Amino acid sequence: MIDGEIVTVRIAKIREYARLLAKLLRTPKDQFVQEPAYYLQAERLLEVMIQAMLDIGNHLIAGLLLKKPEGYRQVFEILVQNGILSAEFLPKAQALAGLRNLLIHEYFEIDRARLYEEAKQGLPDFERFCEAIVRFLQNPQAAP
Repeated sequence: MIDGEIVTVRIAKIREYARLLAKLLRTPKDQFVQEPAYYLQAERLLEVMIQAMLDIGNHLIAGLLLKKPEGYRQVFEILVQNGILSAEFLPKAQALAGLRNLLIHEYFEIDRARLYEEAKQGLPDFERFCEAIVRFLQNPQAAP
């Protein structure tokens, strides 16, 4: 069974952190890359936002008794296969899963300039994910 409150709390956190990240990304790129106060905040915000997306996906998968994912990337594949996310969103979502792994496991190797650019470009994807989940929760029968 899907617990709407679990999902709603995580969506609210994604949106809150996305606003904080957007504000942080108004920092000039050179300053962002050189100042740990900026890039470390961005890394943590991204890590938590992506993890919240994965938590939501796993909760929906369990609640709907869908095939258990074998890894983080597969969480998004299963959501697409079941009409919860659009197929167009899949590459972006899987890239976020890869970024999560990089942030957690290879944090010494992060190219901060690239992180800055990708965070700026990918920021709207977090809201797209939230909107898709809210649509699904409002009308779960619409998914195949």
